[in-house]
Amino acid sequence: MKKKLLSLSVLVAAGLASYGCSQITPPVSQAAAQESAPATKNLNPLEQTGRPAKDKARDAAYKPLELFAFAGITPGMTVADIGAGGGYVSELLAYAVGEKGRVLSQNDTYIYDVVKGLEAEYKERLGRLANMKDLGQDVAQLTLPARSVDVFWLSTSFHDIYNNAPGQALQFVKMMKTALKPNGVVLVIDHFGDKGQDNKALHRIEREKVLETFQQAGFKLQAESDLLRHKEDLHQQKVFALGGKTDRFILKFTQ
Repeated sequence: MKKKLLSLSVLVAAGLASYGCSQITPPVSQAAAQESAPATKNLNPLEQTGRPAKDKARDAAYKPLELFAFAGITPGMTVADIGAGGGYVSELLAYAVGEKGRVLSQNDTYIYDVVKGLEAEYKERLGRLANMKDLGQDVAQLTLPARSVDVFWLSTSFHDIYNNAPGQALQFVKMMKTALKPNGVVLVIDHFGDKGQDNKALHRIEREKVLETFQQAGFKLQAESDLLRHKEDLHQQKVFALGGKTDRFILKFTQ
């Protein structure tokens, strides 16, 4: 199968066109709407009022508009954010899919004991964004209705799913295939790991392991991007030591 490596200039143009021209009202809960100033109608997720300063500081490195364009995120979609953490990406997705779309966010509960303050940050977003919903299940138990999701978003979360239990990871990927709509997409962003090293301890994964698992579940690699490559990262350090500048692969899978 031929893989497509999309040019970054095309992604940037598509992202700006998608998120800079259309107009919607960003979704907020009724309580938040009563307490806040009127929300902007600009669809651009990065330009929403009330976004935390620490979120805005992440935007340049994470490149959300380009990633959303690459994944094909559009208003009205249902997107499942697996391993959402504090909800930085979930909030941006909530703005991108608009009031007619939904973001189904998921965290394994153990993460709240590992990262101080994460649960409070996550729940604050859930209370503020009307179209962001917590799935309330760990990956091992997660089930979703057939053909109900347009995009599964896995941003530096699959390495933990796989490294903790490769067999369970395969079953999870098969579940995603069942839950995807016919033209649905799974986007996997993760830290490059090299063969022969302890990638579980480093919180990394071999790109080839991801490809193998998804292919076993019946997926096809439609495209990949080098948008988040950092070749100065030699893949030998724990990812937390690199300040968000890890070398990451981006894989777009379809059925």
